[in-house]
Amino acid sequence: MPFKALPSISIDSAVNAQQLTSSVVRGTFVTGAAQIIKFCCQFGTMIALTRLLSPADFGLFGVVFALIVLFEPIKEGGLALSTLQKNEVTHKQISNLF
Repeated sequence: MPFKALPSISIDSAVNAQQLTSSVVRGTFVTGAAQIIKFCCQFGTMIALTRLLSPADFGLFGVVFALIVLFEPIKEGGLALSTLQKNEVTHKQISNLF
C-alpha cells in the first residue's frame, strides 16, 4: 500500500515577506546556537577524556572517533531527503530509512 505524500506547499501572496525573512533569520540563529553548544560539549568531553584516559587509550579513542565522524554522512545517505520529495512512498522504502 503506497503512502501518499503531503501536497507541496507553495508560498502565495498572502505570506508576508517580512515574516518569512524573520523566520529564516530566527531559524539560522537557533541552528547556529545549537552548533556552538554541540561544539562546546564535544570540546569539554575531549578535555575530560584526556585527563581520564592514558595516552594510548586516548589515541585509540581519537582514531575510532575520527572514523565514526567520517562515516556518519554515509550512514544517512540522503535517503530521508529523497523520500520527502517523492509523490508516493511504499512501505519498503520507509522501512529502508531506518
